[in-house]
Amino acid sequence: MKTKRIRTKKEKTILILDIIVLAICVIRVAPNFRFFTGAIEGFLAYKSGPLTLFLMIFYMIWAMLLMLFIKNFLIIAIYMAYRIPKSRMIKENTKYEVIENIDYYRERFKNITPAEISLLTDLEIETKKDISASILNLYNKKVLSFDGSGKMIVDANADISNLKNSDKYLFSLITNNNLNTVSINEWKSIAEKEAIEDGYIVDKNAPKTGSFVSSINTFAKLMMVLFASALIGGAYLVTPVGQKLMNEFEEYDKIADEKSNEEITELIKTDKDFSKLTYDLYVRSIPIAIVGTFTVTSLFLLFAMPLYAKARSVTYKMVDENDKYERSSEGKLLVEQIAGMKNFIHDFSNLSQSEKEQVVLWNDFIIYAILLEENEKIINEIFQVKNMNINVLNSANISTNKLI
Repeated sequence: MKTKRIRTKKEKTILILDIIVLAICVIRVAPNFRFFTGAIEGFLAYKSGPLTLFLMIFYMIWAMLLMLFIKNFLIIAIYMAYRIPKSRMIKENTKYEVIENIDYYRERFKNITPAEISLLTDLEIETKKDISASILNLYNKKVLSFDGSGKMIVDANADISNLKNSDKYLFSLITNNNLNTVSINEWKSIAEKEAIEDGYIVDKNAPKTGSFVSSINTFAKLMMVLFASALIGGAYLVTPVGQKLMNEFEEYDKIADEKSNEEITELIKTDKDFSKLTYDLYVRSIPIAIVGTFTVTSLFLLFAMPLYAKARSVTYKMVDENDKYERSSEGKLLVEQIAGMKNFIHDFSNLSQSEKEQVVLWNDFIIYAILLEENEKIINEIFQVKNMNINVLNSANISTNKLI
């Protein structure tokens, strides 16, 4: 069965987190990067050429990555305990089976709430954009409006009998000025239950934090890498090339012992024999550097496993407990139509430039644009309503009047 994915901004968020964590790791080892200046000067003291340039780049990258990993492996282990399952969940939840091979979909979705559309997209409800879309949906149904100052106006006498339970509950929250963290979480629960009752999603088996067998398999693989790399490194050292390398190391130590980096660099420039000796050492050490990297990395990963397991148990509630639904047969067809709608809005409309007053003109398409992350402008506009808290939608300034 062919599958496709719906791209979401959650993937960009993961990428931003990756950059932040990497920046923190680099900052932590920045004081140790001072040796690179001397190392570059040392390499430049050799005869120029492609091999010299390759050696300099290889050892610079090798040393940098090794330092980053060794000094920050605790941070990396903790972050990866969150990052790996979160990234996997995003990829799996945005993947859908191609049933009708729909590229573009232009029809309105009937009898389905914005929250259900969002839930079908990636099996999660995202408070900010989904409530924004739901508010515009209520506006489109003429049960609330905005006055000239941006104040929301609800019609206390509006007929809401045709609204679904989640929309009714949201309307009551707006009417009673009761949008807060607790009530929004209740709204999310109602929307999820509604999607199940409508047959779009179903509960799947409870996610697992990682079985004992899986942990044993990971441990066994790391041990195999550790022993294999150590065995290969040892085998290399007993070869004629490896023996020569060891002898050259001994000779290098006798000459360079107790000399500063500056003195060694100067010696490379003035002593051709010593220059050739160090140059040959760098060339013959490449296999040891590569194999040694696997040995050191697998060793540190083995030490990091208990920490990772502990961090994984903590991040379980942040990731796995939200990964509890899967699409039904009807939901699988509907999500393909939703993906087609996203393609249509992205490629053929100018909804990203629309204002909220155009909702009636565009019918529900402006709502879909918000849900499918194609209209950030209107999301921000809604949350800039006077006294509206962008994080929990608390303290919304709402007036109860008849709609004109």
